[in-house]
Amino acid sequence: MIIMPPSLEKIINKAIKEKIFPGIVIGVKRGNDSPQFLSFGNYFYLEDPLFDKKFEVGKKTLFDIASLTKIVTTTAILILISRGNLSLDDEIDGILKTEVFKGIKIRHLLSHVSGLRLSLGSMKEKSKEEMERIILGAGPATKPAEAIWYADQGYYLLGKIIEIISEKHLDVFFKEEIFLKLKMENTIFNPTVEIKNKIAPTEDCPWRNKLVWGEVHTESAHKLGGISGYAGLFSTAEDLIKIGSFWLNDSESLIAKDLIDGSKMCPYPNAKNETLAGCCHTLGGWRINDYRITGKKVPEGILSLTGFTGPTLMIDYSKKITVAITHSYLYPKRKNGEETKLKNKYHALITEEIYKNL
Repeated sequence: MIIMPPSLEKIINKAIKEKIFPGIVIGVKRGNDSPQFLSFGNYFYLEDPLFDKKFEVGKKTLFDIASLTKIVTTTAILILISRGNLSLDDEIDGILKTEVFKGIKIRHLLSHVSGLRLSLGSMKEKSKEEMERIILGAGPATKPAEAIWYADQGYYLLGKIIEIISEKHLDVFFKEEIFLKLKMENTIFNPTVEIKNKIAPTEDCPWRNKLVWGEVHTESAHKLGGISGYAGLFSTAEDLIKIGSFWLNDSESLIAKDLIDGSKMCPYPNAKNETLAGCCHTLGGWRINDYRITGKKVPEGILSLTGFTGPTLMIDYSKKITVAITHSYLYPKRKNGEETKLKNKYHALITEEIYKNL
């Protein structure tokens, strides 16, 4: 059993006082032990007009998890490969019926070494149809396996591939093949208005000229209808612990062992890192040793991924530990580009404090 250290409260209260985020939920689980959760704060800051005690955050509070959607996409792809419906070495042109992704295989997309680097955020003013046409027509900037470009285009394509191979809409496949099986009861695309009060808002968005609350924050995913392989999901700290624990303890029930083993290491150590501060991605889409968010006072080999809206999920195979952190650090507005550094700083402090007490 992991006991959450009381010293975390001091770190969190300092972050809330500095307006890094108005509320945060931290979940930790070791092996088959029951998870523990600590919750601090609210959807809003104390002085906000919308502040109300009913909006205290907790393990069942939904947050826009942004790029953590990619971990679900990876899980879905590896399930299809394990069933024999797909292969890591399948070239995507053959699946998508395109001729612009020569030599790019499923394995390249998973590890962000496909050479694709199209910025989807730059197309937020375009129609859904035009965006899809551009995404499916924009080829790679470099040859496969030469460089790491962390870009959403590859995971958009993986989402499309899941739909083609499974013959199901992405949201349906995720629900039937992952969420129901892992009992992730509060992970969804496009939440209804009826559950808005269970969702923490993300940002007072100048592009939409309103507070984004209960709809996807990522502009391009919003224009695509809220459902994609790279962003769009809403989830809770409780559900993120479930999928992290699945990867650590139960993954072989759905995913072949060799694929899980391949998801613990860097498959392209010689790829030039263009976007990720020294981190590479595994075949599971995880980053290895992303010390920006784990801190450096932790064991090597921790796998993690973070979302632009604030959430982070970490798994540690050596100690069988899952850590989930959820909050909305963009609220109320972005901080002149400093928000990501501030978020990473506090995530590192939190993780180091947890490990200090193991």
